[in-house]
Amino acid sequence: MYGGTAWGMNVAEAGLPLITASIAMLALLFILGSRQYRSKERLLRMCAATVGVASLVLAAIAMFGDRAFPITVYIEAEANAYAPMQIWSLATGTARLPLTALGLTILVVVWLLPTINCHEQARSRAMKGGLVLLVVGFTMIFAPQLFPDAMSVPISSSNGMVFSSPPWTHSVKGMASSVVFVGAASLLLSVVFNYFPPRKPRQLEGPEEPDAFRI
Repeated sequence: MYGGTAWGMNVAEAGLPLITASIAMLALLFILGSRQYRSKERLLRMCAATVGVASLVLAAIAMFGDRAFPITVYIEAEANAYAPMQIWSLATGTARLPLTALGLTILVVVWLLPTINCHEQARSRAMKGGLVLLVVGFTMIFAPQLFPDAMSVPISSSNGMVFSSPPWTHSVKGMASSVVFVGAASLLLSVVFNYFPPRKPRQLEGPEEPDAFRI
């Protein structure tokens, strides 16, 4: 009998940081590209927003995967007996918060990009986005109290097996911290735009290089 740790556990632990960093770098490339190539600015912003939405979709799968695919959460331990699959919980349980925070952060940045050179409009957008996220976040925190009828444990069946999963209100409540965090950061950014006026453009002695990188 082998008493070591299954290699799948190590892969699951290392996979989340790699996926999160990859999504962040891909979105950053699109965002910086939209600032550099003005003719394709709208297209590149849409690509960045798509990356943010994809991150939120992955977070939703991690959140509700045990409800949508209950057969994947259990493994056959004995004849007609099933036990929870630890690797699924390890891989998806830790992915919910960072993927949600990353996806919302990307969308907030894309939302602010068109007004980044006009601090008054950027401040207004940052404040509106932050308030919306805070309202959504606190609604998620109090979801068990706001939706008491959803507190019953749902029962589902697949391939002749019967499964139970936690109420969706508990799953949503676990995601609230990421939403509140991004909302508070957006509000803080609106304060920064309010008290730090934009810099005046620097006067160049010679003609500006056409390929100069702009951020």
